[in-house]
Amino acid sequence: MDLPSPRPDAPHLADVVPAVLAAMGVADAQLDGVHQPIDLPGSVRGACVLLIDGLGAQLLDTYADDAPVLAGLRGRNLRAGYPSTTSAGLAAVGTGRRSGEHGMVGYSFRIPDHGVVNALRWTPHPVGADLRDVLVPEDVQPLPTTFGQATAAGVAVSVISGAEFTNSGLTRAVLRGGQYVGVHRLGDLAARVQQAVADGGFCYGYHADLDMLGHLYGAGSTAWRMQLRQVDRLVESIVEALPAGGLLAVVADHGMVNLDEADVVDIDARPELLDG
Repeated sequence: MDLPSPRPDAPHLADVVPAVLAAMGVADAQLDGVHQPIDLPGSVRGACVLLIDGLGAQLLDTYADDAPVLAGLRGRNLRAGYPSTTSAGLAAVGTGRRSGEHGMVGYSFRIPDHGVVNALRWTPHPVGADLRDVLVPEDVQPLPTTFGQATAAGVAVSVISGAEFTNSGLTRAVLRGGQYVGVHRLGDLAARVQQAVADGGFCYGYHADLDMLGHLYGAGSTAWRMQLRQVDRLVESIVEALPAGGLLAVVADHGMVNLDEADVVDIDARPELLDG
């Protein structure tokens, strides 16, 4: 399998929100010195960064026929950073920082005195009780978020994501600082994003289902492709409703690669790997 080589000169996922906020007139000094190497049109009067979990650039190119709107709007590739997993990607968007700075270095990672923690569930890994009371998310990731800095600069900021993620550990750690708007279905997400942009504010929107179906059935499966078509319609509905001066930036936190069963290495089934 040929894997793509990263381009060190390509913008990073962490650069997206600062660049969009700069286009809305938020000064560099108000964003804690974060740089924005992405050129965007100025005088933006309402914007959304919409993250589609799991929709990497290669997948979009491969299945462009299922997503003609997204394919037609496709811009340059971004570096997702390392590791290319949801918790690190969302942290990059929310903080405007790389993994070595925000510290959310994987789906799970070890925290002194607490063992290995699942960042998505905010529980011990692999199972355990909720840790939010003893492992305070704002202490685990103490850097200010781009959303909080934009709010302080006078921008109306909305974080529009699943209602089930309201006040979750990961939300509190990396997506705090704006008004959280919990949604339930794609139509709900589209309507809330349309309203936030029409009101001249900034919003971050998140859609998780494409990633879920990729994990369940594989990227490119029939179910995954049907969901990609729904995502394309979501984007189309937001674009159609953009007001003058409105901006929509669609990004992903990572892609997916299907593996043959013979290529899978299950560490739990390999004592020599468990022993280090």
